[in-house]
Amino acid sequence: MTGPDGSSALRRRLADSPSSPQDLVDLGLAVFRRRENSAALWLGRATATVEDSAVQFAYAVTTAENGSARRALKRALTLDPTYSAAWVERASRDPEAALRSLQRAMTIDPADLGLAISLAAVLLERRELAGARTILEAVLAADREQASAWINRGRVAVEEDDWPYGLVCARRAVVLAPAMFEGWLNIGGIFEERGNRDAAVSASVRAVVIEPNHPKARWNRCLTRLGQGDWRKGFADFDVRFLVQQAYPHTLDLPRWDGGALPGHLLVHDEIGYGDVFNFLRYVPLARVRVGRLTLEVKPGLRRLLDGYPGIDHVIERGAVPPARSGYDAYLPMESLPGLFATTVETIPPPTPHLMPPPALKAAWAQRLAGSRRPRIGLCWAGNPGSGFDQKRSCRLSDLQPILAVEGLSFVSLQKTPEPVPAPGLLSVGDRFGDFADTAAAISELDLVISVETSVAHLAGAMGQALWILLAPNPAWRWLRDREDTPWYPGARLVRRGPDESWADVTRKVADDLRARFA
Repeated sequence: MTGPDGSSALRRRLADSPSSPQDLVDLGLAVFRRRENSAALWLGRATATVEDSAVQFAYAVTTAENGSARRALKRALTLDPTYSAAWVERASRDPEAALRSLQRAMTIDPADLGLAISLAAVLLERRELAGARTILEAVLAADREQASAWINRGRVAVEEDDWPYGLVCARRAVVLAPAMFEGWLNIGGIFEERGNRDAAVSASVRAVVIEPNHPKARWNRCLTRLGQGDWRKGFADFDVRFLVQQAYPHTLDLPRWDGGALPGHLLVHDEIGYGDVFNFLRYVPLARVRVGRLTLEVKPGLRRLLDGYPGIDHVIERGAVPPARSGYDAYLPMESLPGLFATTVETIPPPTPHLMPPPALKAAWAQRLAGSRRPRIGLCWAGNPGSGFDQKRSCRLSDLQPILAVEGLSFVSLQKTPEPVPAPGLLSVGDRFGDFADTAAAISELDLVISVETSVAHLAGAMGQALWILLAPNPAWRWLRDREDTPWYPGARLVRRGPDESWADVTRKVADDLRARFA
């Protein structure tokens, strides 16, 4: 039987004359138009014999092999540099070239509103907010019914701290396209930032109802539940993080540990943040009880501090290649430990035994800081600038001026990167931190650490040091909501910045509290 496009007859001819280039092209494009699974096979054969931009493009769209797709797109654009759809496909296949590809496509089809929205989305990802805003406002001036444009315009508004307009945009998007889950995600995120927890959960659940298997929708719902303290439901969906972020660069050919008795060797590896290692280290001795041997794999900078910690038989540093499979019987990502142990807010294990720097290093740092009088206060105001979360959690050195003005105290900067312009009264020692063992040794000689939500805060907490953590609105889920204490680090104090407060507002209050504490 012959299909309406003659594909069956083409297949018969190819069986008789398998090298017929035109038949390969005709069949490949026919099955491509019909969206048959065999399209990539026939189009791949056609690209080897025919110099045709449409064939190269069709093959790039259908093949699952990204390298082959990128080569086909390069060939298609060499043959026809004005092939707008090929530039758009190249943007999706090659993120590093996305901006250039979409800009080139826009020069070809400047009136294509969908293309303009895609370009604005890339600019938004790059935090080029002014450029994204200009494009989206032009799109909406041309067509007020573009739901995707409203979604992205709302995201720009949120990034610019214009929460009311961000909510207006998100609500307009869901009116235009009620089944577009991204609009509900935006609404949920805005309500979460503004402290309306019930509305945030409702919007997050609505997004999952629309797209029950979409990773981002599930991840937002997961984080909202965790932040509310519903850890049973939150941890049940916590593995979806692997679908929305690159948490670990290697694929391990090992079974994942389920928490049961394992006579063999367990590999526990860290994921993204150094702070997460310090936060979840408390679970390692609990895991060690159930396994024959435990190795902890971490990013460089932690080994000297973690060597000898109870429950860890061996510490290795993450390298360019994964650990050898032959050495281990199972693995587990470190951030999966709380869920594996069915942790609730009430059952968080204490951060003991406390982390301690090597004694000789502690003595060396005691000598280095001997010239600064006590009480000594350690300050950390910024995290890793490469983190997508850093701009929200960090403040500026200038925001700490009310704290630095408190008399009778010595202040020590725990920032690893020296300040471009030294602040009067602030001793900078971070340039002498070779690794986190140095940081821990310096912290051990302080009377209080005041830090934003960074690895330094977690390290101080894991050491049992006096700690005040400065939290931006909508901080990480582990800090829960509306509490001034944290079950993760008993004795630590959480200082929360309200949605309408500046960091200077917060540090003025902290300065008053310092005067009261050390008067």
